[in-house]
Amino acid sequence: MTKTTKIVRRILWMLYAAPITLFILPSDFVFIYQYGPSMFPYATFDFLVCLPALVAMYLHIWDVQLFAPAFWKVYAFVYIMWEFGFNILIEPILTHESFDPALLICPMIFLPLYVSVFRHAFRKWDNFHL
Repeated sequence: MTKTTKIVRRILWMLYAAPITLFILPSDFVFIYQYGPSMFPYATFDFLVCLPALVAMYLHIWDVQLFAPAFWKVYAFVYIMWEFGFNILIEPILTHESFDPALLICPMIFLPLYVSVFRHAFRKWDNFHL
């Protein structure tokens, strides 16, 4: 990969990463505000599960290895299961609202985030050179 290609790739990823980060970070606080303080434990846990995904996305963008690849491999699957489980099953139960199929648009928007977590987790670091 040429240096110019790396720069363009990073710019394109950052154009996605910055708005997604600004959307995800306050979303759990909005959830607490909207449904009350009883949602605090669930929103906090969701925040703590989602935060490493953002970190993995930025590590992927900047080609930085942090922690052992085995950690990210396990985390990638846990994160995807949590995302779909929380948003499709748990959140409607907590909010006492029926599941809205329109909410399936969010996984489509977050698809690059999921891809970046998996790409970071399954990258062959020993063969990778900056």
